Amino acid sequence: MDRLTLLLVLVSIVVNVNARAFENTISAGVESDENVVTYQVLSNKPLSIVSADDDSQHEYKLGQVGGLGASVKNPNRLFVFHRASREWNQESFPDGRNFDKTKFGVIPENTVLTVNTRTGQIIEQWGNNTFYMPHGLAVDSEENLWLTDVGMHQVFKYSNGERVLTLGEPFVPGNDESHFCKPTDVVASNDGSKIYVADGYCNARIVKFDSKGKFLKE
Repeated sequence: MDRLTLLLVLVSIVVNVNARAFENTISAGVESDENVVTYQVLSNKPLSIVSADDDSQHEYKLGQVGGLGASVKNPNRLFVFHRASREWNQESFPDGRNFDKTKFGVIPENTVLTVNTRTGQIIEQWGNNTFYMPHGLAVDSEENLWLTDVGMHQVFKYSNGERVLTLGEPFVPGNDESHFCKPTDVVASNDGSKIYVADGYCNARIVKFDSKGKFLKE
């Protein structure tokens, strides 16, 4: 065996040994981490959403889906925020910032759904004549819904379908303490005392508020 062949063999052995050691280290770390959660695919088929009318049932056709959120109180409930008949295209924001509300107007259909994840049945739906370009949906520990509308440049908190807090000025983009520019999503702290808004299409920041909507920092 010449020197080059011997060298390649030795390198291969070292690499394999290190790789096994690395895998064992990772495996040991995973096994010792009590916070690791494993997930199992329950179905390879998409969930068919069913709308129930007074006298019939039919498959419900979603529009562009902006946000999804799981219920914290019922494992078989899913919240959906979609755009119904509205489509986000090159004409929606002619200058990149301002939504053309004169041309497109408000979405007339319901945009927020509560769905039974086992049956696909729509349990509740609302949000018609309310939103212009739905985007993010988040569910906090009290099951309040936090919704963002990039067309309106606003963030909304809903409790049991009722709006209880609004952040931002409608259709006025900005980057100060009281304005956003196409805010994308929201996270609320577990105790509800802090609100974090991702303001990242026109701006590039995270904005922090208290539970009443008072600006704290960015």
